[in-house]
Amino acid sequence: MNAPRLHDRFSRTLLSVCAVAAGLAAAGDAATQTQRLTLQPGWNGVWLDPSPHYSTGEKGGQPMSAEDVFTDAAITVVARPLLPAGSAEFVTSPTSVFNQEEWLVWYRNPEALLNTLSVITGNQAYYVKVDDAEAVSVDVSGEVSFFVPDWTPASYNLVGFNLSAGVSFADFFGSTGEAGGNHPISDTLRLDPESGLWVGVQPDDLMTPGEAYWIKSVRNSTFAGPVSIAFDGLDRIAFGSGAGDVAVTDGTVTKVLSSAELTFTNVSADSQSLSMELIDPLPADELKAYEVVPGEEALTHEIGPAGQIADWDLGALAAASTRTVTLGASRDWTTGDVHRENLYRIDVGSQYFWLPVRATNLDVTAGDASAANPAAAGLWVSEVVLDTVSQVDGSGLAPATTNAPMRLIVHADDAGNASLLGHVLFMQTKTADESVPAVPVLVVDEAKLPFFEGIETRHGKKVGRRIESVAYDLPRRDDPDTQSGIIDEVAAENDEIAGPDEVTAEDIELFLNARTSRPPALVESYHLTWPLEGGLQAGGVLRTGDGSPLTLDPFHRSNPFRHAFHPQHGAGFAISRSFTISFDAETASSDMLTGLYQESVSGLAASAISTRGTVRFVRFSTVTELQ
Repeated sequence: MNAPRLHDRFSRTLLSVCAVAAGLAAAGDAATQTQRLTLQPGWNGVWLDPSPHYSTGEKGGQPMSAEDVFTDAAITVVARPLLPAGSAEFVTSPTSVFNQEEWLVWYRNPEALLNTLSVITGNQAYYVKVDDAEAVSVDVSGEVSFFVPDWTPASYNLVGFNLSAGVSFADFFGSTGEAGGNHPISDTLRLDPESGLWVGVQPDDLMTPGEAYWIKSVRNSTFAGPVSIAFDGLDRIAFGSGAGDVAVTDGTVTKVLSSAELTFTNVSADSQSLSMELIDPLPADELKAYEVVPGEEALTHEIGPAGQIADWDLGALAAASTRTVTLGASRDWTTGDVHRENLYRIDVGSQYFWLPVRATNLDVTAGDASAANPAAAGLWVSEVVLDTVSQVDGSGLAPATTNAPMRLIVHADDAGNASLLGHVLFMQTKTADESVPAVPVLVVDEAKLPFFEGIETRHGKKVGRRIESVAYDLPRRDDPDTQSGIIDEVAAENDEIAGPDEVTAEDIELFLNARTSRPPALVESYHLTWPLEGGLQAGGVLRTGDGSPLTLDPFHRSNPFRHAFHPQHGAGFAISRSFTISFDAETASSDMLTGLYQESVSGLAASAISTRGTVRFVRFSTVTELQ
């Protein structure tokens, strides 16, 4: 058995390394770290910890390509397997397996070969080839997260572990290879830097930081190292946006914290030291995590000896024992982003785990509407997740029983002025010759559809692509061109109005609200766009104007109180909706914005209903004019 076959997708990869994991958090993202890979001439097998992403530009927030991660010209091949390997799949040299479809491979000079490895992700193992006589160092920066291997039984798995120092295979896996031989050391393979072949290891051999190994999993396994760590979550602790579930005191001040348990189990035959360090802590007035312990009185809790967790020595954990600690999160920020995330590093002997801790504060002050942003011109589509709602008894906001999704469609013109859309169609101008290419257009007035053509073909016919939202509707038009009949009625019935020219939108609203049946002169004509205040930009605020909420008059086509066939429900109640979006101060891309959504609805109940949630905007088009 020597080298396994190479794969195709992207998840766990290869690289041989003398790698030093140097955690250097990047500003603005507490979960960003940098790992230095020292690649030797020839083939390397490496375990990559961070997931590199583009920070700015059109690709901002997307995974980085292999050529942008491994920029040194001496690095000519990068590959990773798609699947685990069986013992019969090992061959003598990695170069003989790149034509196998079970591998993803990137070549710097592909020639007739096909590049199938498109992006680089973290918590993966890779093969990397260096065509040079000297070693090459590569710094890879990206987001880190909590990770444990996902073992495939009865197979070889190409994995690595985050190690801060060398540790023998016997000390890491146990003398028999964890749990009575589930990961037998005698079947573990490492890449020999001199021959470029995969060779067996001995129990006393040292595991190297950043190195990847072919490790056999005899049966189903949850092994992640000498100590297993468990919490409620996958790759991070998420405290959510709740008001807190545990009241604690530090002797003078009582705090209501959101709690989460962190459980450590020592599966090795030796005691293991535990510690937890806060990496690049955020300002003290933001997200805080505390140790929480039971109080002296029943059903009470107190701040533990560690207090606010920064550099926490949990001591030694005896062999075959378990310890559970409780963390409490305090949301102490009132402005800026609604989200905060701290990064902790948990050290277990010679091994470490990254643990991001995240919380959301929906009480962040929205602030005033920001200026229009010309750089945001185009069509933006968002997904809002409403997770907080006011209580019927008037006791304030509380987490919703279940999250409610909602779509918003916003367009900004070339000056950055934003407007809300109910629907939009992607079309293009007509052309009779390909030498004059069609120009993309955004159509909101369906009467103009005949002047354009679709952008995709269905059943032999070109059609447009439509995006719409059913979560809201735009108000009825009340201008003289469409509602002249109602304006005349309002002027005739109101002695205080001299004539139709003096009728205002408020007069029409009062007139409709006083009716119990639909006025025959009322025209079914609705706004296609609705102006918003503010701008689409990081740190900005976008909202409906104080004098221009979304209103549904009693006879609006979308009024939920109306019933088409019930004579007593011909008119509904007037409904008014106002919302504010506070964008996060930082964004990974100029085409993506995240933030807090807050809305107030009056007319549905005796008192206004407030909802809150998170929002994520993505720019779909840079077309600045609506048709």
